[in-house]
Parts: sequence; C-alpha cells; structure tokens
Amino acid sequence: MKIAVIRQACCSADDQINALDAMYEVDASITVDALLQKICASNFLQYSSTHSRLSVEVAGRQLAEVGPSGILSWSANVSGAELAMTSIGKNTLHFFFRPNAIAARG
Repeated sequence: MKIAVIRQACCSADDQINALDAMYEVDASITVDALLQKICASNFLQYSSTHSRLSVEVAGRQLAEVGPSGILSWSANVSGAELAMTSIGKNTLHFFFRPNAIAARG
C-alpha cells in the first residue's frame, strides 16, 4: 500500500533544501501509530524554534499532533491502533503547523 505524505515547510529555506512530499510503501496491516512512527523516524519532518508542533491531518480531519521528539498527541475519537488503510485510505496524509495545538489545549 502506498501512502502519499505532504508537509508544510518550517522556514523559508526548508522548501528549497528538503522535499515537502514523500511516498511511503507500507504493509496493508500497518496501524496509524506505526505509520506515523515510521514517518517520524525517517527524518522527513522538519521543525524550527518557531514551528515545533505539526498537526497530522487526512481529508480535513486531525488525527494527531507530533513534535520533534516524535511523541504523538492523539485527537479525541482517534485511535493509533486503527489500520492506516481504514483511516487514510487513498487520501494524502498532511502535516501542517497549526497555532492551536492539542498539547496547548490539553
């Protein structure tokens, strides 16, 4: 199963130096948590001092937030144990910097 991933640049040079999109080939039985851990471990996500929390979204639905440490904060009614195929399907997985972080609200 292929999952398309797009991330927002963390600074003006980021989009010139690093790729903002990637394709991950994963087993159909992978969970959302395992997929996000794989993405975090790949160093695809980039952060800066002013952009340190990424919102993980699919089809306008926030699944979680993640920071440079790779620790995930799950949105309400979202389980990392869900299959990625069920939660994401053929949609693109997006990582955006958002001002109202789950961690800040928590």
